[in-house]
Amino acid sequence: MQDAFLKFKYFINNLSWKVGSAFNRKRLASIEKLLQHTHLFDHLDHTNLKKLVRLMRPLRFPKDTLLIKEGEIGHSCYILMQGSLRVFTHRNEGEEIDLAQLEEGQYVGEQALINETGERQASVQALTDVIVLEVSRQLFSQFLDNKTLAHLKKIGKDQFFARMSAQHHIYQSIEKLFRNDTTLQPRYFKNGAVIFKQGEVSDAVYFIQLGTVEISIKSPGQTSQVIQLNAGHLFGELGVITKTRRAGTAKAMGSVEVLKMPAERFEEIYADSQAIRELTQAQISVYPLRSHGIMMQYLGQVGGMEAICAIFKLQDGSVATASRAINHDIFAISKSDLPKSVLNQTQTLSYEGDNRVSRKITFYQGRCLNCFSEGSWEELGKVCRRLLDGTAFNEEEINHFTASGLFWPPSPLPEGNNQEIICECMQVTRGELKQAIQSGLTNFNALSDKTAAGTVCGSCQPKILKLLNLNNAK
Repeated sequence: MQDAFLKFKYFINNLSWKVGSAFNRKRLASIEKLLQHTHLFDHLDHTNLKKLVRLMRPLRFPKDTLLIKEGEIGHSCYILMQGSLRVFTHRNEGEEIDLAQLEEGQYVGEQALINETGERQASVQALTDVIVLEVSRQLFSQFLDNKTLAHLKKIGKDQFFARMSAQHHIYQSIEKLFRNDTTLQPRYFKNGAVIFKQGEVSDAVYFIQLGTVEISIKSPGQTSQVIQLNAGHLFGELGVITKTRRAGTAKAMGSVEVLKMPAERFEEIYADSQAIRELTQAQISVYPLRSHGIMMQYLGQVGGMEAICAIFKLQDGSVATASRAINHDIFAISKSDLPKSVLNQTQTLSYEGDNRVSRKITFYQGRCLNCFSEGSWEELGKVCRRLLDGTAFNEEEINHFTASGLFWPPSPLPEGNNQEIICECMQVTRGELKQAIQSGLTNFNALSDKTAAGTVCGSCQPKILKLLNLNNAK
């Protein structure tokens, strides 16, 4: 527990628990009434309730004291006797988000006593001088019954989705969808436990409540590619959506708690809910690249707007990052960790067109280092591919861009050419997309999840939708 917590923690002055005092008999009766208001110990008879009251510790905390810190291991919970408490969490950028304000008779911190990790899921601060009753982990377990435990676990699930909804706008439309879903069950994994293995049947989807999960993908002739997912992330959905076996192995890094949903139920929700389809696109996904590396996606921001972000880790050790705003034609991609000797010798070209079209590209010796685009740009995928591959633009291409905002004159391949690359960023061909469509993937989201087409810059989406429309018209 943090130093500030220890510094301000002490017994209430002049409060004695001697039964002979008339004042204390009255105080004990008021505390018993307070406990009855919480409904945590409704199953106790009067004798056991009085026993519990005498074992609890009353504490006073000055205003602004941090009673509970998110991420720490909890050893007790608190019942508020007097004052107000603030419950809050943080966004990834560090911004504080208020979750609740608690008043007399409410309790907090109990979730750390019933989850297997013992981890605090939010922070709690005194808004005023407060008096609380402290219930230790041992005491809580001793007097808690199974019915109340089940109820608290249900509350914990609700709090998880409420917290995710506060942290990520994309969760807001699915919070109610999952709150009362009885198929969504908690599961606990110890450090090093394998949740599922690469190649196994995709029989469930998982939401991480607490802890960290490592996903490792083995590809022939390559070292394993590894990524770590934290609380709030969804994993295991790709195999369920595409009806394929597990693409990687999931392992608990430390103690982990998840919510597990059967594949059949997730398929139903995925088919009926646009919100859950958007969530699966926004969560981290890991895709092997044909240039012998991996691309990882996650939900982030660009220019203050929610965005699908990507990190490219290429086999040569280089790294690139990309962000595409959700519901806006705004995209940015850049190489990372460039030396100053390169940055000092760059050339930047800009183009401003009609209908809010804006393009800005930085080159070094003809190689693209970063690119920003606002508005529709069919060539964007090819530009991204050049940046990732390190292929230089020649003088003619650069001059063409300077004059027209385009690098190449239109030169479409025949419509039926299966070798035509539709998604330049992920190098997905027309033939691969047609094969996926023929296997039963007849909407853009499922096709994108399976092939990774359209997951980076998005410039290929019109072509993919055209393929789907042609298939659906048959």
